[in-house]
Amino acid sequence: VVDDEESLRDTLGTFLREAGYEVEVADDVAKARQLLKEKSFDVVLTDIVMPRITGVELLQTIHQESVGAQVIMMTGQPTVETAAATVRAGAFDYLTKPIARDDILRCVANAAKLKATEDERARLAEVNRRHQEELEASYNRLRELETLRDSLVNMIVNDLRTPLASMLGYLELLKGKVSPKISPAELTYLNVVFGNAQKMITMVSSIVDVSRLEAGQMSLNRQAYDLVFLARSVMDSLES
Repeated sequence: VVDDEESLRDTLGTFLREAGYEVEVADDVAKARQLLKEKSFDVVLTDIVMPRITGVELLQTIHQESVGAQVIMMTGQPTVETAAATVRAGAFDYLTKPIARDDILRCVANAAKLKATEDERARLAEVNRRHQEELEASYNRLRELETLRDSLVNMIVNDLRTPLASMLGYLELLKGKVSPKISPAELTYLNVVFGNAQKMITMVSSIVDVSRLEAGQMSLNRQAYDLVFLARSVMDSLES
């Protein structure tokens, strides 16, 4: 409560304390500014006309420094000009002296309710901001892990493909050299080994394809397939 009239400060302070509010009083704007620096207030109730610095200037200071308090202006000399000035400065309400107890309590209760609503909105905005930061950090970490995984997969594929290609080449060379010298059954076994070596190279290459599919960089090419042929080839590989 900011007013240069002691009796009014005491009266308003008594009304508000009896209603359960914690109250600080100041007899001029300079003291009020000091209190605002030291503590956080929900509502400031201030006279408009005071020595040296007016209540309107105090209201402007509160808004400029983002203290967040709701400001109720009081005056014993109401005019259209002062009412307009308080509205332009962003006052919560404008009261004319003398002020009845019920009027001041109702006005302060509404101002405190609005302050609580704005505080909750600010709290939720801060929670949302932190949540967004956490999501962004998690997303960036996930991207880093995916990049690391892709690099690891590519390294493994390259490391596996080289010995497999060498093995397949020697199998093909061996098949060409020994085919006339071995039985049809033995040649079948060799063909099975050769075929499975080819499948292993295909499987290793498909690991990279899976990564591309997950990244949406590869389209599926669906085709009809002979299941009888597939079943026979599986059985042939397990025949021994």
